[in-house]
Formats: sequence, C-alpha cells, structure tokens
Amino acid sequence: MDSTTLRPEDARLLLAEIERARRATRYRIGQYSWISFAIWATVFAGAAIVGPRLVLYWVVAVPVALALTAASDMLLSEARTARRADWRYWAIGAAISIANFGGGWLFTFSFLAAWTWFVLGMGFAGFAWLDHHRGAALALVGMALLALFSLGLDIDPETVYRALAGVFAAGTAACARGMKP
Repeated sequence: MDSTTLRPEDARLLLAEIERARRATRYRIGQYSWISFAIWATVFAGAAIVGPRLVLYWVVAVPVALALTAASDMLLSEARTARRADWRYWAIGAAISIANFGGGWLFTFSFLAAWTWFVLGMGFAGFAWLDHHRGAALALVGMALLALFSLGLDIDPETVYRALAGVFAAGTAACARGMKP
C-alpha cells in the first residue's frame, strides 16, 4: 500500500478540522464588528437630534467615527484589521460617500431626506455581510427599504429625516447588540 494514500477516516478528520478552522476564522473576523456598529449607531442618533440642516455635523462626525472604528479595529483584533484592508470595505465606504455627499449636489432636499438613509442602510448591510453577520445585513436592507418607501410619503422632509435617523440609530444599535459575542 502506498504511504501517501489518505485513508477515508483520516480524510474525514482532516475535512472536519479544516471546517473548524474556517468557522473559527470567520468568528474572529467578525467578533468585534459590534463596536463599529455601536459607534455608528451613536452617529445616527446624533443625526436624529441635529436634523438634516446642520451639514457640519456630518463633516465632523464621519471622520471622528472613522478614527474610532479604525482605533478599535487596531486595538482589538489583528484578523479584523487585516480584513479591513480588503478593498471591498473601501469600495463600500467610497460608494456611501459619493452617493450621499454627491447626491447633495444633484437631488432636492425632500429627496435627500430619505436618500441619505437608503444609502447608509445598503452600505452598512454590505459591511455586515462582509463581516459574516447575515441577520444584521438583512435588517439593514430592511431599514434601507423603509427609507426608500418613505420617499412616497407626503410628510415634511425634516420629519422624515429625523424619524429615519432614529430608526437607523435604534436598528444599528440592535444589530450591534446581536453581533456581540
């Protein structure tokens, strides 16, 4: 018998060990996602308070939240920091920035009140998906669709914006809580 031949029982054990290592790696990559989502839930809560007219809020809040997210990634998990170097995270972040900040030049205020939250919901759903938090991703898609639905409502845009910001703050906080190991 050839000594390089793998017996079926050894192959099963090897495959089981590979699967265990894969699951452990997926867990390590996403185990600190909840911190990033909690940071952004706080940003969204602030947006509900200040409303849509104070653009300076976003100019200050976004860089602060990005810095806090990066600091938590670096302090807590080497695997997660390596994962954040993945180009897909940067692509999603760029798409959020272009769609929201660029949209300010193209769309009316009443459209932007919901558009902002639709874009954030889809973007954060992408982040949750990349971090292997499928339930959170689906919840965020649901919140994004709620924002899209609100475009058809005949309600004051500031009210729509504040209400969606509150929904996103609470929903993102709930997602963060669900991600926590």
